[in-house]
Amino acid sequence: MAPAHVVLWIASGILFGIFSASIGAHGIAFVALAVSLCIAGAAKKAPRVAVIMCLISFACGTFYYFLFIRASAAREVIPARAEPFEAIVISEPRFTERSQRFTVRLASPFYGTATVVTRISPEFAYGDLLHITGEVARTEEDPRERYTVLFPSIELVAQDKGNVLRTTLLRFKSRALHEFTHLLPHDEASLMSGITLGARGDFDAELKTQMSRSGTTHLVALSGYNISILALVAFGIFGAFLKRRTAFICVTIIITGFVLMVGGEASVVRAALMGFLVLFAREAGRLYDVRNAILLTALMMAFIDPRILAYDVGFQLSFGSFLGILFLETPMRRMLCLGDTPGILGWRENLATTLAAQSAVMPLLAFTFGTASIASFIANILILGIMPLVMTVGFFLAALGMLWSAAGFLIAPLAGILLKYILGVIALFSLFYTLPGTFFSHTALILCYYAGLVFLGYYFRDGKERQ
Repeated sequence: MAPAHVVLWIASGILFGIFSASIGAHGIAFVALAVSLCIAGAAKKAPRVAVIMCLISFACGTFYYFLFIRASAAREVIPARAEPFEAIVISEPRFTERSQRFTVRLASPFYGTATVVTRISPEFAYGDLLHITGEVARTEEDPRERYTVLFPSIELVAQDKGNVLRTTLLRFKSRALHEFTHLLPHDEASLMSGITLGARGDFDAELKTQMSRSGTTHLVALSGYNISILALVAFGIFGAFLKRRTAFICVTIIITGFVLMVGGEASVVRAALMGFLVLFAREAGRLYDVRNAILLTALMMAFIDPRILAYDVGFQLSFGSFLGILFLETPMRRMLCLGDTPGILGWRENLATTLAAQSAVMPLLAFTFGTASIASFIANILILGIMPLVMTVGFFLAALGMLWSAAGFLIAPLAGILLKYILGVIALFSLFYTLPGTFFSHTALILCYYAGLVFLGYYFRDGKERQ
């Protein structure tokens, strides 16, 4: 059996084991997986050792999840009731109209993390050391946020107690966001901040609603698309005057720094790991198997924190849309007779990609956000073609604005035109009908929906691809 197939069976088994343990139905999932693998093995004439290997990996994944949860709980030392404690802010605060929310790491003699929800003012930042007086309440909904402190009394003790590198990167990010606010109108600045750096704190309620109804929220959720544009720009700069291997190292450092700067969301980490695997395979001269790469990326992230498989919506949307593009883009092209040419501004490619990605995560979008846009693929066709230009202009706008304000004002009109166009498309397609979240409320309906996608993906592939 080829090494690539060994990786496929082992990684799949471990991920299935972790996920089934996360949702508390590992017994049923184990039986279902065993039956499905036996049927698949008989149909594909796969060696029995592959099925056995996957089942053993499944058991290992289940065991690892429970081991991780038990070990994490055993290390925790949480304050009793309203006992005062000190803690360091380890995440960027997320702001709403009335509150701010951030994660803190408890300082000695306590140990663990907690989510703090407090008033919008005064604002706190990553690395702040806080003296907190409030009740640390246990939460059961999300194992990643085991403890929550609601509107406690907070006193700032010290600043810059976090990681020095991340503190520096966040300051650079703050300066870039300030340049967008200084050089562009409010809505355009908010949109540019989200597209380039994933910042969504300044979005007003109306714009958030429009993006949700038009299916364009992903534009401000950093993903592999953003990382690929960043990598291309960096390669174009460093490749012009550095050797290939040196340029590879520089681009890797830039991608790592970018991930740290924007907060390390699941989609960005996945995209960065995928990009690194692509760069490494190219540098090493080895073949790059995207199927195994996505599985290994998921395995790396699940090893660090196995709870993300079942409880991190960003992770689920990121991987779900990526798998949709991987397995459904070609069938969508053939079903719609789009051909292999990208079209003007890449509209054919964007249509197939958007349909594949949106179809794969439509039930999850409807369930999580209460609605799913059925016209989103048209809005994305009209926007995605200019996204590389928007991101490039945004990066140059921030860089020039920090170096020399007058130079930033020269680029700001071009950025404003592009962003007004995107805002116009978002506003227009927010008027279209959206599917309510209750549409996918029944398990049987979801299973039928994905069975239809599997049939579509199989039917519109040629004989070799089906095999």
